[in-house]
Amino acid sequence: MQRVHSAAAALSLILLHASSLVTAQQLEFTVIRPNVLQDRLSVAPTTGRERKSALTSLFQDTGCKGEMLREQPVKGQKLGNLICELPGASTDTVIIGAHFDHMNAGSGVVDNWTGASLLPSLYQALAAKPRRLTYLFVAFTAEENGLIGSRAFVKAWPKEDRDRIKAMINVDSIGMSTTKIWMSRSDPKLAGGFIRVARALQLPVSGANVDQVGNSDSASFADAKIPVLDIHSVTSATLSTLHSPFDNIKAVNMQYLEETCKLLSAYLAFLDYSLGQ
Repeated sequence: MQRVHSAAAALSLILLHASSLVTAQQLEFTVIRPNVLQDRLSVAPTTGRERKSALTSLFQDTGCKGEMLREQPVKGQKLGNLICELPGASTDTVIIGAHFDHMNAGSGVVDNWTGASLLPSLYQALAAKPRRLTYLFVAFTAEENGLIGSRAFVKAWPKEDRDRIKAMINVDSIGMSTTKIWMSRSDPKLAGGFIRVARALQLPVSGANVDQVGNSDSASFADAKIPVLDIHSVTSATLSTLHSPFDNIKAVNMQYLEETCKLLSAYLAFLDYSLGQ
């Protein structure tokens, strides 16, 4: 695999509350350059083992290595979950998840290498500045076989400590259209904050429920009463791409992918203020 050298630019976003300029928040994060996102997407390995190896290298390239990068074994699976930790001042935690497995009908670039390959970029977007919250960037195994990896992750987290998980952000099948929120699955407060950040950045976002389409790893957390925000790009026009021979890199619009990455990066910085008080 060709090594990817990071290139990024810092950005400070002034997010204004509707009520007063006095309560403005300065959100600092790193904007990942389009060519870097393109390179990371283009890796697109075929097998699960190759994808996990590629993600390990991408995380290491962005500075997540050593004890901060680890595999979580999953019972009955040859491949476990891959976890990159960005420690914060608090043990209160935000989880950003995306599954790395795919169906055999296509090459699985949209579903879900778009989400999995974005995880190292989102880590990089936050890592340059000390954070209040702890962030876990998790590449889940075996989502397509019944959310096995994410259910194992939730089960392994002690029930008495689950209140430390302040939010789970699920990223699945992005880049086919403008950023979409699965509203019926998502926590209203998390969704409302996401929309506020999108407006501040002047980036498009809309609701698109996919309850009748299938499931995603966010269900494992929602079932455990953990607040979730589920981000995707599925519409009636793009639905047929999933689990089909058309799920390849040609199905990804890089402008949409870049917008979603920037929006998620800003939103994760926003959560550091709104949840990290």
